[in-house]
Amino acid sequence: MIADLEAAEAAAAAAAAAEVAANAGEEESTEPTGNFVCMDNDNGALDTYGEGCASYTAQPLYCGTNYDNNDFTANSMCCACGGGVQVEVLEEEPSDEPAAPAACLSDAETPQACLDEWVLDFEFEVRNCFLNEKRRTATVNGSSYQYLLYFGGCGDASVDIWFDRTAEQWDDILIYTGSNELTDQSDEMTRYFNLKTGGQDVIGFRLPEELVNEFSQAGAARGM
Repeated sequence: MIADLEAAEAAAAAAAAAEVAANAGEEESTEPTGNFVCMDNDNGALDTYGEGCASYTAQPLYCGTNYDNNDFTANSMCCACGGGVQVEVLEEEPSDEPAAPAACLSDAETPQACLDEWVLDFEFEVRNCFLNEKRRTATVNGSSYQYLLYFGGCGDASVDIWFDRTAEQWDDILIYTGSNELTDQSDEMTRYFNLKTGGQDVIGFRLPEELVNEFSQAGAARGM
């Protein structure tokens, strides 16, 4: 008899535990997934004092039914009172479009952007197998900086060009961000670049005035 009673109690306990687990599962399944935020849905409705959900957000102690009317129900319309609606916030997909280049304000404020803009705006006549240089001077607070542009190519073959400087000098030199540097060949002293095919590629630098007279290519050769 006692054994039967204990078995019955155990079965009842197991059934109760199963029901609790089932209910918990149902409750969990109703929880919103993803990134959701609560939004008031009073949609212009006002309580008996002419206030909407914004007032309940500022003063949650107003929540309840004291100020409800036929149009407005605080507990169902206002997030502050446990109402409102859950709205999913969609994450913006990353764009494949390249970031817009920074604007050139002045050489003093945005030297890299000004170098990039000057190089991009530079136009030249394409010829077969040539390499030319163009210079421009910018003065900032009494200090002069040279913008150097190397441009050209060799028809359907590319041209490799390299420059030798000390590591400290390279620290003071800006390089046009669109320059095709051969990073697998470059080191802290020698930087290698490639002028792509078509005789219409460019390499740009910005460097202090005192470096310009000794700055020139250390060599050039036909690339792949």
